This record gives sequence, C-alpha cells and structure tokens, in this order.
Amino acid sequence: MRNNNQNGKSMLERIKGNTKIAGGFLAGLMLGILLGVIWGANESPKGSQAGSKQARQDELVAVRHTFSGHSQQKTRRFVLEAGRHTFEGRYRGSNNFIVWLLNWENGAKVELLTNIAGADSVSKAFGVEKKGRYILNVDAGKGEWEIAIE
Repeated sequence: MRNNNQNGKSMLERIKGNTKIAGGFLAGLMLGILLGVIWGANESPKGSQAGSKQARQDELVAVRHTFSGHSQQKTRRFVLEAGRHTFEGRYRGSNNFIVWLLNWENGAKVELLTNIAGADSVSKAFGVEKKGRYILNVDAGKGEWEIAIE
C-alpha cells in the first residue's frame, strides 16, 4: 500500500530527495570553508605577523609578578618584557621603604621604584628598554612589604 503524502511520492523517494539536498548543502559548506582557508592563507604575511606579534607583546606585558617580605632582602629573579610596566607597593613600618629594580645579569641599578618614609602605598609607571631578567632590592627597615609588578 502506498502512503498518501506530498505530491504522491513514497517515503523512500522523499528520503532520497532530502539526502540529495543535504549532500548539496554539505558540499557547498565544505567549498566555502576551503575557499576561506585558501583566502586566509593568502593574507599579507606582514599584516598577520604584525597583529600576532602585538597580541603576544600585550599578553607578555600583562604578566603580574608579586613579592612579599620583611625588612631588607632581594626578591627572586623574574623576566620583564621591553615596554611599560607598573610598580605597586605597600609598606607597613616606620622606616623608609626603598625599592630598586636591578638587572639580574650584572646587578646594575635600572630604576628607583620608590623611596617613601613610613607606612604607605605607592604606585609608579616605569619602562624597560629591553627584555631581561631582573630582581628587586628592597630596603624596608623593620617593616613588612608587598610588591606587584605588571
């Protein structure tokens, strides 16, 4: 017995028709993806490299280094990328809070980040000319301190 359905077609004929439509759709979709990949590969390498390099620099500069301690000490070594960074410090003590950024390779002073008297919080923007390994030399009398560099 034949099913009564659209235009008198059997269920099998309709399934075959739908399969052809779906197959055509998938073929068109695959062709579109393939063309997109080909066109994307033909982008100017200079433009795509510049964009990805900038994204890497933004990502790398956003790394946050945190330190805490008591009195005078040097921090562990850390890497800073070339560019602008932010120093944030908090000191709980009555003496001076002095923090120097030092080049880890040769011990040279790079930047005086703070020199305040008494308990306080401080923030300062600073720049590093080239990527390198650094440490902080902290002199905080007898007080406790916390530092973040971003």
